[in-house]
Amino acid sequence: MLACPLSWVKIAWLMVGSLSPTAGRKNLYVTENVLSLNVKGGNDNHERGIMMPTTLTEPLEPSFSLAERLAGLTSVSACYQCKKCSAGCPLTFAMDFYPDQVIRLALLGQEAQVLGCRTIWVCSSCETCTTRCPNNIDIAGVMDWLKEAAIASGQASPQPQVTRFHQSFLDTVRLAGGRLSEPLLLGLYQWRCGGTLGKLKSGALVADLKMAWELARRRRLVPRLPHRLKGVEEIKAMFKKSHLYEKSETQEKP
Repeated sequence: MLACPLSWVKIAWLMVGSLSPTAGRKNLYVTENVLSLNVKGGNDNHERGIMMPTTLTEPLEPSFSLAERLAGLTSVSACYQCKKCSAGCPLTFAMDFYPDQVIRLALLGQEAQVLGCRTIWVCSSCETCTTRCPNNIDIAGVMDWLKEAAIASGQASPQPQVTRFHQSFLDTVRLAGGRLSEPLLLGLYQWRCGGTLGKLKSGALVADLKMAWELARRRRLVPRLPHRLKGVEEIKAMFKKSHLYEKSETQEKP
């Protein structure tokens, strides 16, 4: 037993500090800052290290052009870096920048880093960050806006499969008359991803077909297009308007 009661306080403090989710987290702007995580790699119980390239080796040159464009969406300038968004996000293990870091970089006008990062594509728009934000910043909306900006600027996606899924989803809604057709979505996504021959050789395609058969047998996957909405023309007008908006934004870029 320890003679001094203060020793127990020190031990408790060290234990709490070591278990804290932010313990050991370094500042984004410190030189040689590399965050690493050990993540379970599927069902094989194999741990693989994911290096989060948050190292900034050169001084930042702030620009407010990106923050001004985001101001029309939500009040990003109200962020005071409480990090509640990152603490509640369920997908930070797969991100290269935490949500609070993306907001900070956007405020500093680091457009190349923000539009080229993996975080905006990993975000599933669950809106946990938006709900937790004490200043009511629509962080999930910012992530969606950054996805659109990345596509409009021709930025190569660091998560191409996620980008293909987004595109396949929108094409499905457009072709199915405003509704979602799961068979059509799966077909379009498979066509965009390619690799059918490789799946056939590995046997993965047969497994996918067996799963599709089981879903169809239990009426969880209906192999037909859904009934079209009455406002199909309105849906077409929305898609047309979005394409014209993206085209005008691309032409306005210097």
